[in-house]
Amino acid sequence: MNSLEQAFTAPNTITETIRGVKLTVAPADHYMNRDYGRVMIEAADLVASMKKAKESDAAIDQRVDVKVTAEALLVDWDATDSKGKPIPCTPAYKVAMLEKMPGLLSTVRRLAKPDNFFSYEHEEDAAKN
Repeated sequence: MNSLEQAFTAPNTITETIRGVKLTVAPADHYMNRDYGRVMIEAADLVASMKKAKESDAAIDQRVDVKVTAEALLVDWDATDSKGKPIPCTPAYKVAMLEKMPGLLSTVRRLAKPDNFFSYEHEEDAAKN
């Protein structure tokens, strides 16, 4: 791959360590992340059913944000509990943690912005230098 291709070919994921927790995130873009496009279509159906059930806009927004983030953006984490035991990054646990911790949700959403995938210096790249 030449330098132009390297500069403008986005990676599939980026990894960032925040306060000792390593998060691996995929882009929030349907061209760069097929799961994102699929989950956004599913989210449209979820919105329709929640509106039909007369749920509030805030509840709908929260549920859609958590669904999209858990299923399409948050790929993995390297985290431990208070006893040092690894916390598994399962679909159900991702949803539970994203609902419980708004800071995690906003951090993953911030990292998943497509521009980050072109300008991001990866931990692996930084380690090589």
